[in-house]
Amino acid sequence: MKYRFPNASLTFRKRKWGLEPFDDVKETNNNGLGYTVEVLEEIYTNPEFPSGMAPALEVSLQESGKSRADLWAFAAITAVEYGIETNNAVCDDTFDNDVDAPKAQCNQEKGEPHCKVNVPEGGLKFQTGRKDCTEFGDKLYKATKAENHPSPVGSGNMTAEFFHQDFGFTTRETAAIMGAHTMGRFHPSISLFRYVWTTSATVSFNNHYYKNMVLEDRYAFDETDSCNLLGNKGKKPETRWLARVREYTYNGGPATWIHENFRGPNCHKTQKQLGNQNWSREECCDGEDPKEGANCERWVFNFGKDEMAMNAEMGLYFDFDVDEDGMPFGCAGLEYFKARNWDKKAKFTTSVKPNGDVNPDKPWKDIDKFEYVGVECPKNNLAIPEGSTPVHQVLEEYAKDQDKWVQDFLPTYQKMLANGYSDGELQDSPYEFDRVVCPRGPKEGPFFQDCNLI
Repeated sequence: MKYRFPNASLTFRKRKWGLEPFDDVKETNNNGLGYTVEVLEEIYTNPEFPSGMAPALEVSLQESGKSRADLWAFAAITAVEYGIETNNAVCDDTFDNDVDAPKAQCNQEKGEPHCKVNVPEGGLKFQTGRKDCTEFGDKLYKATKAENHPSPVGSGNMTAEFFHQDFGFTTRETAAIMGAHTMGRFHPSISLFRYVWTTSATVSFNNHYYKNMVLEDRYAFDETDSCNLLGNKGKKPETRWLARVREYTYNGGPATWIHENFRGPNCHKTQKQLGNQNWSREECCDGEDPKEGANCERWVFNFGKDEMAMNAEMGLYFDFDVDEDGMPFGCAGLEYFKARNWDKKAKFTTSVKPNGDVNPDKPWKDIDKFEYVGVECPKNNLAIPEGSTPVHQVLEEYAKDQDKWVQDFLPTYQKMLANGYSDGELQDSPYEFDRVVCPRGPKEGPFFQDCNLI
């Protein structure tokens, strides 16, 4: 989800990283997908694109009467298939991080029997017959109507209600479709959100999104783009979620959630690199055992590497409320979370607890002793329809059973791609095409597929 806030009161503050205020926030929403759409438009209108990477068509898709909507649906299916292929290549140790992707792809379960994604027979079914919009903006594919989507800073119940009303989803289907966030990342200049949903796996399709959400103990990675497993004395580290804001907007938001690991250092780093994070090689990395009294394990969040989430998805697991500005409240660990208490030392406000006899309303910049605290919210028991499995249990189910999630995700994805069309309006297309083959290699550059007619 790439999203800018449509409420003018939530306009960017101008900060050192160059985020500029918007004069017209009505033109925001998912326009961050503009580059992807431009590429799809070239595929749609140019029969020779991409030149040298795929066989040329006799006429363009547009000239042959195909719709843009069908092409976009096909691209959405292809993205999932590519993510599954990438994940399974990583699991098999056949994925080349220097060639196959712009960033390293790691998997904590590599070598385990449940690492690979097993696709049910039939996979994703591609259907045609979608119609394009007839009212356009400044570009032929740009609709003039405002986009409708759930608020990323809303509660989990608000998210579930949106998908129920607009797509007819149950809470199980809502939980399943949110797992698409296992791929991709946030871009602050587009969405105001930073970091990633799943560490070191932004183009891999798997159930790690759920493992993170339900706080399953898992090995961590760091910013070195290596796949070295980082833990607590060789074991999987404990994890926790903290609420945080970075004051991108006038109200201090948007509110996000960050995922920390209680772990030791990456001893593959240099002493200088370790020192930058206050790690001691002598105490923590040299020898088999840390020295007595050494502070070798601590709560760590690697900026740009560790996981983050939005209210809209965390609220499907944790039961909390949000105020009119999208700030979470209502459960243990959030009582000290206040956007107005801007921490000038850490450059963010998070869920922290002052140590000692301290006025909780005192600005954090004047508090020398405090500790970050994870939230202890009750779990969300929302169930649509009534009597079905509570949504938090569905998320836990997906975290434990990747195959079950995939079995639920694929038909839900299919249902979303067919939204707005009655039974029989869309026609099935062949699952496999018998005249074009695009093997993974050999490659002459990133993502080169060497497609050929057969």
